Amino acid sequence: MTVRRWVIEHYAGNFPLWLAPDQVRVLPVTDAQMDYAQGIVNELRAQQVRVELEFSNDKLMGRIQRAEERRVHHILVVGQREQEANNVALRIHGKGQHGVKPRTEVVADILAAIRERRG
Repeated sequence: MTVRRWVIEHYAGNFPLWLAPDQVRVLPVTDAQMDYAQGIVNELRAQQVRVELEFSNDKLMGRIQRAEERRVHHILVVGQREQEANNVALRIHGKGQHGVKPRTEVVADILAAIRERRG
């Protein structure tokens, strides 16, 4: 058995944040939050985090469900209230909603978890 196969089987596809192929997905609620969401994406990419911005005509719950099905580890939802307060609504795969948190705190936690190989 190859190491790659062992790792996939060991984690059953639910990789920890530092190992996940899709670490973070940013979901703006509307077009009005696109610049704010893109800023988060740029900030994380500058730190070598594997992050994607997803905005489509699908409803938000559909985009969240799709990210969960794809086992994206962290999902950051940004709406008008989050943008105005410089926050994000955080969801973690397999652990559900973690509430609204300051953007800087969430980014710092993501970077620390990856660096320390936890979560």
